Amino acid sequence: MTYQKGDHVRYGTNGVCVIADIETMTSMDRRSVKDYYVLRPVAESGTKIFVPLDNPALLGKMHAILTREEINEAIRQSAADPLPWVGDRNRRSEAFKEILKTAEPFPLLQLCSCIHGRRLQLSQEGKRLSGSDEAILKQAERLVENEFAFSLDIPRSEVAAYIHTLWKECTAI
Repeated sequence: MTYQKGDHVRYGTNGVCVIADIETMTSMDRRSVKDYYVLRPVAESGTKIFVPLDNPALLGKMHAILTREEINEAIRQSAADPLPWVGDRNRRSEAFKEILKTAEPFPLLQLCSCIHGRRLQLSQEGKRLSGSDEAILKQAERLVENEFAFSLDIPRSEVAAYIHTLWKECTAI
Protein backbone atom coordinates (compact mmCIF):
# COMPACT_ATOMS: atom_id res chain seq x y z
CA MET A 1 0.00 0.00 0.00
CA THR A 2 1.25 3.47 -0.83
CA TYR A 3 0.79 6.30 1.60
CA GLN A 4 0.93 10.05 1.16
CA LYS A 5 2.28 12.86 3.29
CA GLY A 6 -0.33 13.69 5.93
CA ASP A 7 -1.80 10.16 6.07
CA HIS A 8 -2.22 8.54 9.46
CA VAL A 9 -1.03 4.97 9.96
CA ARG A 10 -0.47 2.51 12.77
CA TYR A 11 3.21 1.61 12.94
CA GLY A 12 3.99 -1.46 15.06
CA THR A 13 4.05 -0.74 18.78
CA ASN A 14 4.56 2.99 18.13
CA GLY A 15 0.82 3.35 17.60
CA VAL A 16 -0.77 6.03 15.46
CA CYS A 17 1.68 8.07 13.42
CA VAL A 18 1.33 10.80 10.85
CA ILE A 19 3.43 10.59 7.71
CA ALA A 20 5.19 13.90 8.18
CA ASP A 21 7.20 13.65 4.99
CA ILE A 22 8.61 11.39 2.31
CA GLU A 23 12.32 12.11 2.01
CA THR A 24 15.15 11.00 -0.23
CA MET A 25 18.38 10.51 1.67
CA THR A 26 21.90 9.67 0.58
CA SER A 27 23.90 7.12 2.57
CA MET A 28 26.92 8.25 4.57
CA ASP A 29 29.28 6.74 1.97
CA ARG A 30 27.28 8.48 -0.78
CA ARG A 31 26.88 5.18 -2.68
CA SER A 32 23.14 4.79 -2.36
CA VAL A 33 20.04 6.93 -2.33
CA LYS A 34 16.84 5.76 -0.64
CA ASP A 35 13.35 7.10 -0.14
CA TYR A 36 11.90 7.06 3.38
CA TYR A 37 8.56 7.67 5.04
CA VAL A 38 9.16 10.01 7.95
CA LEU A 39 6.68 9.10 10.68
CA ARG A 40 5.85 11.11 13.78
CA PRO A 41 3.96 9.22 16.49
CA VAL A 42 0.88 11.21 17.49
CA ALA A 43 1.47 10.43 21.18
CA GLU A 44 5.17 11.41 21.06
CA SER A 45 5.50 14.48 18.86
CA GLY A 46 9.27 14.78 19.34
CA THR A 47 9.99 11.35 17.87
CA LYS A 48 10.79 10.64 14.22
CA ILE A 49 10.75 7.20 12.65
CA PHE A 50 12.35 6.62 9.25
CA VAL A 51 10.90 3.75 7.24
CA PRO A 52 12.75 2.88 4.02
CA LEU A 53 10.37 2.37 1.11
CA ASP A 54 12.48 -0.57 -0.11
CA ASN A 55 12.26 -2.56 3.15
CA PRO A 56 9.23 -4.92 3.05
CA ALA A 57 9.69 -6.00 6.68
CA LEU A 58 9.49 -2.44 8.00
CA LEU A 59 6.76 -1.45 5.56
CA GLY A 60 4.83 -4.49 6.83
CA LYS A 61 4.58 -2.79 10.22
CA MET A 62 2.60 0.07 8.65
CA HIS A 63 -1.18 -0.37 8.59
CA ALA A 64 -4.11 1.85 7.74
CA ILE A 65 -5.97 3.16 10.76
CA LEU A 66 -9.16 1.23 11.52
CA THR A 67 -12.53 2.84 10.84
CA ARG A 68 -15.30 3.00 13.45
CA GLU A 69 -17.02 0.05 11.73
CA GLU A 70 -13.82 -2.02 11.74
CA ILE A 71 -13.25 -1.23 15.41
CA ASN A 72 -16.81 -2.22 16.31
CA GLU A 73 -16.44 -5.48 14.36
CA ALA A 74 -13.11 -6.27 16.08
CA ILE A 75 -14.71 -5.66 19.49
CA ARG A 76 -17.68 -7.90 18.63
CA GLN A 77 -15.41 -10.65 17.28
CA SER A 78 -13.20 -10.56 20.38
CA ALA A 79 -16.28 -10.99 22.57
CA ALA A 80 -17.38 -13.99 20.49
CA ASP A 81 -13.91 -15.55 20.23
CA PRO A 82 -12.13 -15.13 23.58
CA LEU A 83 -8.49 -16.03 24.07
CA PRO A 84 -8.11 -18.96 26.48
CA TRP A 85 -6.07 -18.50 29.65
CA VAL A 86 -2.78 -20.43 29.53
CA GLY A 87 -1.90 -21.84 32.94
CA ASP A 88 1.83 -22.22 32.35
CA ARG A 89 3.38 -18.82 33.15
CA ASN A 90 6.25 -19.09 30.66
CA ARG A 91 4.08 -20.21 27.74
CA ARG A 92 1.49 -17.56 28.61
CA SER A 93 4.13 -14.85 28.78
CA GLU A 94 5.58 -15.84 25.40
CA ALA A 95 2.13 -15.95 23.77
CA PHE A 96 1.15 -12.59 25.26
CA LYS A 97 4.43 -10.94 24.21
CA GLU A 98 3.95 -12.21 20.66
CA ILE A 99 0.51 -10.59 20.55
CA LEU A 100 1.98 -7.32 21.86
CA LYS A 101 4.72 -7.46 19.23
CA THR A 102 2.24 -7.73 16.35
CA ALA A 103 0.19 -4.83 17.78
CA GLU A 104 -2.86 -6.03 15.83
CA PRO A 105 -6.14 -4.73 17.33
CA PHE A 106 -8.18 -7.97 17.28
CA PRO A 107 -5.61 -10.13 19.14
CA LEU A 108 -4.94 -7.21 21.52
CA LEU A 109 -8.65 -7.04 22.35
CA GLN A 110 -8.70 -10.81 22.92
CA LEU A 111 -5.68 -10.43 25.18
CA CYS A 112 -7.30 -7.64 27.20
CA SER A 113 -10.51 -9.63 27.55
CA CYS A 114 -8.60 -12.73 28.64
CA ILE A 115 -6.59 -10.92 31.30
CA HIS A 116 -9.60 -8.94 32.56
CA GLY A 117 -11.54 -12.20 32.87
CA ARG A 118 -8.70 -13.80 34.81
CA ARG A 119 -8.42 -10.72 37.03
CA LEU A 120 -12.15 -10.96 37.85
CA GLN A 121 -11.88 -14.69 38.59
CA LEU A 122 -8.89 -14.16 40.89
CA SER A 123 -10.59 -11.23 42.62
CA GLN A 124 -13.56 -13.46 43.48
CA GLU A 125 -11.07 -15.86 45.07
CA GLY A 126 -9.42 -13.03 47.03
CA LYS A 127 -6.30 -13.16 44.84
CA ARG A 128 -4.56 -10.81 42.43
CA LEU A 129 -3.00 -11.00 38.98
CA SER A 130 0.76 -11.37 38.80
CA GLY A 131 2.78 -8.23 38.16
CA SER A 132 3.88 -9.50 34.75
CA ASP A 133 0.27 -10.12 33.63
CA GLU A 134 -0.71 -6.63 34.86
CA ALA A 135 2.19 -5.10 32.91
CA ILE A 136 1.19 -6.92 29.73
CA LEU A 137 -2.42 -5.79 30.20
CA LYS A 138 -1.30 -2.16 30.54
CA GLN A 139 0.78 -2.38 27.35
CA ALA A 140 -2.09 -3.96 25.41
CA GLU A 141 -4.56 -1.36 26.68
CA ARG A 142 -2.20 1.47 25.73
CA LEU A 143 -1.90 0.16 22.16
CA VAL A 144 -5.66 -0.30 21.80
CA GLU A 145 -6.48 3.06 23.39
CA ASN A 146 -4.00 4.88 21.15
CA GLU A 147 -5.57 3.78 17.88
CA PHE A 148 -9.20 3.59 19.00
CA ALA A 149 -9.19 7.06 20.59
CA PHE A 150 -7.75 8.49 17.38
CA SER A 151 -10.17 6.65 15.07
CA LEU A 152 -13.26 7.19 17.22
CA ASP A 153 -12.27 10.79 17.99
CA ILE A 154 -12.79 10.28 21.72
CA PRO A 155 -10.45 10.79 24.69
CA ARG A 156 -8.26 7.81 25.56
CA SER A 157 -9.95 7.70 28.95
CA GLU A 158 -13.27 6.80 27.24
CA VAL A 159 -12.00 3.93 25.10
CA ALA A 160 -12.33 1.24 27.79
CA ALA A 161 -15.97 2.20 28.46
CA TYR A 162 -16.68 2.13 24.72
CA ILE A 163 -15.22 -1.38 24.42
CA HIS A 164 -16.97 -2.70 27.54
CA THR A 165 -20.33 -1.37 26.31
CA LEU A 166 -20.01 -3.30 23.05
CA TRP A 167 -18.73 -6.42 24.85
CA LYS A 168 -21.77 -6.34 27.14
CA GLU A 169 -24.13 -5.95 24.17
CA CYS A 170 -22.52 -8.98 22.52
CA THR A 171 -22.67 -11.20 25.59
CA ALA A 172 -26.27 -10.18 26.38
CA ILE A 173 -27.47 -11.61 23.05
